[in-house]
Amino acid sequence: MAWITAVETAYLEASPTIEERTSIVKSVLTKVNISAYQVSAVLSTGIDVYVQPSDSVAISCGIGAAQALAASINNSCASVPVAIDIAIHQISNHSEKIAVVTSSSIFNDIHRDNNENNFANGVGVAVITNNGCGLRIIKINHQSDATYFGLKTIEPVVDKVFKLAFKEKRNDPNWSQYRQAAIDFPVSVLKDSLDEIGWCIPDISHWIFHRSKFTKKWCSELGIETPVFFTNMGPLTVLAQLYELLKSKKVIAGDKIAVLEIGLGMSVSVMLLQNGDDLWTG
Repeated sequence: MAWITAVETAYLEASPTIEERTSIVKSVLTKVNISAYQVSAVLSTGIDVYVQPSDSVAISCGIGAAQALAASINNSCASVPVAIDIAIHQISNHSEKIAVVTSSSIFNDIHRDNNENNFANGVGVAVITNNGCGLRIIKINHQSDATYFGLKTIEPVVDKVFKLAFKEKRNDPNWSQYRQAAIDFPVSVLKDSLDEIGWCIPDISHWIFHRSKFTKKWCSELGIETPVFFTNMGPLTVLAQLYELLKSKKVIAGDKIAVLEIGLGMSVSVMLLQNGDDLWTG
């Protein structure tokens, strides 16, 4: 199984530019002494609401890795675990190959009809290798259920000024069922993933959740304490929380980490990690 060798995120005042996305990738690769020529895949994520060229192509060329596979992954807020899963397959059985997963948050450009969470812009990157250093990726599991597709969405609205609007169809008769499914379904996927590798809920040292009003309900169903509040950064939320956790040096050798993400649609991703003996913490 592959390893997350390095991770870093940065908060921004405005929507991230290609230059800012490229810069953080360069910075992390320099810190871990990886040359752009060693990078065989650059996978980017974000809320792709614009018709634009793939930013993964611009990033890979910008860091000097034009030879790498460049692909943009859009699975809503669950995009990062999916991108990491694809990255693993790109470098599997090749000890010298390295993949980069980068993500961005652009919430300044999205008009929201509720104020239940704090949102922020930012950029982030994770380096995936086979070198046995950092966080070992034990298991990644993805499940989806489109029964209530469309009850939440981000869509363009043209009213003199073009804007992006986050819509919730709360008047839909299926709304209450959707809300319950968004609690039950992710928790069931997480529990199944833990069972498959023989882990129990008390075994988990650190929990990383997509930050929404579901978080407390997930924790209640799992019988665990609600984690410290984190700003919602869309697909970047996983990397942002992971980086803060590592930077605070709270992760010790052997610690187990569980990641649970949910995307509009609804798509659920679980990622189970375990710290090795040598961890880069920025």
